[in-house]
Amino acid sequence: MIKGVLTNFWQGQERKPNDRINIIPGFDGFAVGNNRELRRILGEFGIDYTLISDVSEVFDTPTDGTYRMFDGGTSLQEVKDALHSKATIAMQKNCSDKSLEYAAGVGQETASFHYPLGVQATDEFLMKLSELTGKPIPASLEKERAV
Repeated sequence: MIKGVLTNFWQGQERKPNDRINIIPGFDGFAVGNNRELRRILGEFGIDYTLISDVSEVFDTPTDGTYRMFDGGTSLQEVKDALHSKATIAMQKNCSDKSLEYAAGVGQETASFHYPLGVQATDEFLMKLSELTGKPIPASLEKERAV
């Protein structure tokens, strides 16, 4: 599905590379908390990013009697602009091959992970973010790794 979305918005467009990082969270029943944690980590690094297909606010929309059509989420313009990003990272290693192949085909670096649960997976994710951006792992995250 994500490859289809990217193809729809990127095909035939000229890429103007920038330093943003795209994150494809994938289908995640815990998207509300996991996507917020991904945003926190990226924010600690000071990384400009786009969460492609961010459903966390959609899932977190209250049932208060007010109709909201797709509250929050990733805007169409953000998906269009994601073409220019330096890299795309998929958070569901075994489910995003075609999307990553497409991103690589337009000139982006790619990486795939399982969600960073546990010390080893979190370390690998943080080190990849540091490698892609050239930014050191923030001291605030280093402290968390030491706990």
